[in-house]
Amino acid sequence: MAEAVAFSKHLTHEDLLEHVRKTQIGQAHFAGTGPHGRTCRECKHFYCKNRDGDPVPFRYRGDENEPSSPDKVTYLQPALCNCPIPNKAEALISHSLEACRHFEECSTPPLRDAQRPALQSKQE
Repeated sequence: MAEAVAFSKHLTHEDLLEHVRKTQIGQAHFAGTGPHGRTCRECKHFYCKNRDGDPVPFRYRGDENEPSSPDKVTYLQPALCNCPIPNKAEALISHSLEACRHFEECSTPPLRDAQRPALQSKQE
């Protein structure tokens, strides 16, 4: 999991500290400051990109401790928050973080988890 933002309790008001605790390095702003009930997964700034900066498909992965099976559920992996904020850290963040104030709804958000298609048995 991504590293949380570390702040001293003396640097911010106690009421706002909860937003700071929920925030991961790489988010555009403090978690929970966006629309209620929305997450980074639903934001148009949350996506994977290649070295040239072009968007690429999201990555899904299952539990590494279990042997893989064709019908196993896989889970959405962290991606970048690509909101154009100067000097923002380029760190992968979890899709389940509460939305920040820079949230913009994505028309086609990625699935939270995906079912691998079952292998079809050969009929002879």
